[in-house]
Amino acid sequence: AKFDHLHIKSRACEVSAEFYRTAFGADVLSTTEVDGKTRIVLELGGIRLFIEDASGNASSAPTIPARGLEHIGLQVSDLDEAVSHLTSIGIEFAIGPRNSARPGVRMAFLHGPDGEYIELIERSS
Repeated sequence: AKFDHLHIKSRACEVSAEFYRTAFGADVLSTTEVDGKTRIVLELGGIRLFIEDASGNASSAPTIPARGLEHIGLQVSDLDEAVSHLTSIGIEFAIGPRNSARPGVRMAFLHGPDGEYIELIERSS
């Protein structure tokens, strides 16, 4: 098997897509209608990210810690630079930059516009 995509159901897919574009440099590949709902497909770090408007009765993202998919991990080459960029565009961090128990690993955590938990991870070589 090969990883194909990650799918996020959103309150406002245009807002969510703009977040990933502005915050992480994602590229918009397409915008379509699927079963009457807007779906925007982005490319982010070699992975397709589907962002689709959710039904009005959709539940919120789970609180952390959670079972199942807990967070999205995005590797960055310079964590401090990434945090500085995100902070400059108004993004707040749930957990600021810190060292991991694993040597050579630093991380920070934030929430996306739909409550999805996102980890930024820097791995030194």
